[in-house]
Amino acid sequence: MGNEQKTRAEQQERKKRARLALLAFLKTLRQSCKTFKSADEWYVRMKDLRGLLAEYQTEIPAAARQEMQDATNLTDPTRAGISKACEVLQKNIEKAIALLPAGGGLLAPALIIAFIVAAVVVGLTVFVAEATAVQIAITNNGCPIIQAPTDLPIYIPGLKLPKQIPSGRTEVATAPRIPAELEVKSDGTVTLIALTVPITLPVRNRLRSVTYDGVSVLDRRIPLNLGERPRHELIVTCG
Repeated sequence: MGNEQKTRAEQQERKKRARLALLAFLKTLRQSCKTFKSADEWYVRMKDLRGLLAEYQTEIPAAARQEMQDATNLTDPTRAGISKACEVLQKNIEKAIALLPAGGGLLAPALIIAFIVAAVVVGLTVFVAEATAVQIAITNNGCPIIQAPTDLPIYIPGLKLPKQIPSGRTEVATAPRIPAELEVKSDGTVTLIALTVPITLPVRNRLRSVTYDGVSVLDRRIPLNLGERPRHELIVTCG
């Protein structure tokens, strides 16, 4: 076989693999569509698809690839919106599959099993984390608006932060029962460390006191012991 024929054969084989990978993802997506509860869960699953689109970017036709990529971005983060986005994405994946050659031999079952296992593991992790999450009531006592970070370096299942906490308000965050620490500095930073990831709530004012479950934590770093009770209280006071 000449080099040109060999190259064509390799390209054809990669197109078959791309088709199988999309079929496997589609199978798990159909199972997940009814279970998505939040945009966070949606985007965790979409990381798998985006990885496939990057890996097979030369094998999947550009227009079909772009349609799938666009469909991963939610325009409506409600459960109804996620359900609609899931339907659109399924149709786009089906269209892309129709453009790729069938085949793949023994690779197909292996890919499908791998994606099913991955989907089950991710789904169970998110379900367990959310089911066992605890609440942290965060009170802003006389400080400027406290803004929570919108982008974290890693996804932590079960962690949900309020977007902002105005002065005089109490907002509730949820966190999984994982090892975590709290570090507070009087110059105006309150930092939660979970899975070695620092999540800083900038107060932008000098702190007068900070208490966690009634204990002063100003200029200290303490373990949070999230699993001790279902609800905790963090009070941040400025002035």
